[in-house]
Amino acid sequence: MRIIRLHLGHLRTNCYLVEGVFEGERYMMVVDPADSAEKIMDAARLLDAWYGAEEPGITPLGAEVPGTELGTEHSDTTHDVEQSSVASGTWQSDTAACDITHIVLTHAHFDHIGAVRDLKRIFPKSLFCAGIDEDTSERQIKRTMLAALGDYYYKKLNVDRRDMSLPEPDALLSDGDKILDFKVISTPGHTNGSICLYCGSEGAKSEGALFAGSPAEVRNAKRLLGGLLLSGDTLFKDGHGRTDLFGNEYDMAASIHRLMRLSGDTTVLPGHGPLTTIGAEARLWTKADDT
Repeated sequence: MRIIRLHLGHLRTNCYLVEGVFEGERYMMVVDPADSAEKIMDAARLLDAWYGAEEPGITPLGAEVPGTELGTEHSDTTHDVEQSSVASGTWQSDTAACDITHIVLTHAHFDHIGAVRDLKRIFPKSLFCAGIDEDTSERQIKRTMLAALGDYYYKKLNVDRRDMSLPEPDALLSDGDKILDFKVISTPGHTNGSICLYCGSEGAKSEGALFAGSPAEVRNAKRLLGGLLLSGDTLFKDGHGRTDLFGNEYDMAASIHRLMRLSGDTTVLPGHGPLTTIGAEARLWTKADDT
């Protein structure tokens, strides 16, 4: 399993591309495609090159592949001007050795969804998934934008005139469901239908999970040794997502405490900010409970 993180959109949302093999078939899953399908596909090409460099699970980070160095962050500025095929509608998915097979939302806030429609159009056979209790309607997306931005910026950005609709999800994910190597954990609080994706330590080790992100964050964790949690905006380093955008603080507290029961060596890949571990966050929450 190989993972690349991209910072996308004005809020620098963490978008993750996860490439691996499940039941003998390669997959490429995009989690929270916040913006720019072209940048996401650049990263998909990078994953193809990384996959081809060595057998999965044994490629040393730092080996060079075309256009980048593994173990470094995939820059938002590496996109070539000539690669405007998404906007022009001329992108051919067979130009990538491994198509994007899954598009998954941890939740449907406006800063996590910007490339969903383009990716689904380009890869129509991909499976678009969201939590079963998540409201993915355009109305709710815009209501959240208004609450987050305020009336002035909402009007300044002409949000009402923008098409922010999403395609209907192909699959609605419930607590305990499996998607590829990951188990779905329902974590309401940030939104009613927020989910996390969890791969236990045995699964991560068998896949030889490798992460490419900022060198400062992966210098000592290039090969993920424990489990893996894609936490969306439920859990951050030293905190959690806001609950005032039609969420619920009591649900959030319950969800956080549920996540704290995971193994301490689980690496957390959050929706914003740097990586952390369950162990590090558990110490923080234990101190909070003691006060």
